[in-house]
Amino acid sequence: MARFHQLSVTDVTKTIRDAVVVTLKPVNGGDFDFTQGQYLTFRQDFDGTEVRRSYSICAGKDDGVLQVGIKKVDGGAFSTWANDALAPGMTLEAMEPMGSFHTPITPEAAKNYLGFAGGSGITPVLSIMKTVLTREPHSTFTLVYANRGVNSIMFRENLEDLKNLYMGRSSMCWRATRRISTCSQAVWMPTSARPCSNTGSTSKVSIPRSFAGRNR
Repeated sequence: MARFHQLSVTDVTKTIRDAVVVTLKPVNGGDFDFTQGQYLTFRQDFDGTEVRRSYSICAGKDDGVLQVGIKKVDGGAFSTWANDALAPGMTLEAMEPMGSFHTPITPEAAKNYLGFAGGSGITPVLSIMKTVLTREPHSTFTLVYANRGVNSIMFRENLEDLKNLYMGRSSMCWRATRRISTCSQAVWMPTSARPCSNTGSTSKVSIPRSFAGRNR
């Protein structure tokens, strides 16, 4: 039987018009020492109906906080409530972190990571990117991030900060397109491919199916 634990909401911050970052703190136990790329499954009662939704953790291992990103979905009961009504001081119920969308961190390794994300699919990739750049000082990370437009880029300031903090080790390519699917996707892989430049040029790589993941 699934076991849920209480989490206190300590902060709710808008990252874009229709998405929030929720900061949480365990109240009554549970192991919430997450691995980068994992997600939390929440449950909430709406008019007598229990709704369960899973959202990816966006914090890095060394951020010292537990955070998830929640983008409002048209007709979505939980995501709409979280964006419009959730506030500090409230309590949520969640299961312990789950998911295997990650690779083991090796501090002495010198790997080149390549990540692709669309829309809110950036959430688990941000957690992975932060952790890799912090805990693998010889590795690099290149991110290709597609959105419908500039105003829909989640975590833009966080990503810019990472690029500036890890100059020479992090590279980002922004893509704005109205053709992006409404289904948010996240894909990443360790690769030896040449990183794309900040001007937007990219190199072609093949992505093994085993590295594909969906933001929850």
